[in-house]
Amino acid sequence: MRPFVLIALACLGWLAVLGAVNVDASQIWRVPGDFGTVPEAIASAQPGDTIEIDMGHYKIAGRGYSLPPGLTIRGIGGVVGSVVLSESARFPGDWRDAPVFVLDQPGEPCRFEGISFRDWNLGDGPYQFISNPIFHVLEGTLEFVDCEFRDFYKHALYFSGGDGLLDGCRFAHGRGCPSAVSFGGGELVVRDSWFHHNSWIHDCGEYRGSIIHLRSGQTSLIDSHFEDNGPLVRIIRIDRPAELNAEATCLVRNASMWEGRVAGSAYLDCCEICPSMWQVVDGGELVIIDPLDKAMARESASWSQVKSLFD
Repeated sequence: MRPFVLIALACLGWLAVLGAVNVDASQIWRVPGDFGTVPEAIASAQPGDTIEIDMGHYKIAGRGYSLPPGLTIRGIGGVVGSVVLSESARFPGDWRDAPVFVLDQPGEPCRFEGISFRDWNLGDGPYQFISNPIFHVLEGTLEFVDCEFRDFYKHALYFSGGDGLLDGCRFAHGRGCPSAVSFGGGELVVRDSWFHHNSWIHDCGEYRGSIIHLRSGQTSLIDSHFEDNGPLVRIIRIDRPAELNAEATCLVRNASMWEGRVAGSAYLDCCEICPSMWQVVDGGELVIIDPLDKAMARESASWSQVKSLFD
């Protein structure tokens, strides 16, 4: 039996060596330093690598940048706004005719930490019915931790598939239908995030404007806040078969016709919500947990007041 033991030990040793090689293969790239721009760093990065961006304001020109799974892009500074990425035109009349960043591979999550995305306005193109997002996920997991989206036009995040995480993020002064997230993947978790001063644009056609549009999958809203948004048709839109579970989430002082439209399923345990402003359609299911005392805990604009903002 001894030769078999020796062979097994040898195999274990090789596995340990290969594991060490894989760990060592992960690289940390600096911008600026190793690369002058963020797109250059992304183009050279491999799965498992980390891109660290020094404090400053960086312009992102072009689109269609492929994100490898397992990549971490981290802002150095620790304060919101210390690392800012802004959209920049390549030539006069340039517009966002394709998503800027694309994740289409399974594997470890692609993660952004401490990044502020500000002034992403090239979504206003010559064809108003075309809406290309800043990020498009087809497959894989995309995560944002302590990130900010501010002053953006049309979709910030669009999921055709895959999963997502928003942890400690802020979406402010966005305009679109929806302005922040359109989710059609498997699982989305939104935790400790704040949505404020987001509004709707009529370019998308019918009265469909929202902040979050859930098309499929399961979404969890945990300890998040929707405040001072509008004018909007609705804050949240839930299509069939999407499911929303909201816990300790507040909707306050929003100028909207409806707080939500439910064709899928919604289970709400929220700190402030108005049940009469939730529209249930097409066999949708709305369950409000413990609504007493907090259901009408704030003033909301009436239908006529909000509708007048669109006329």
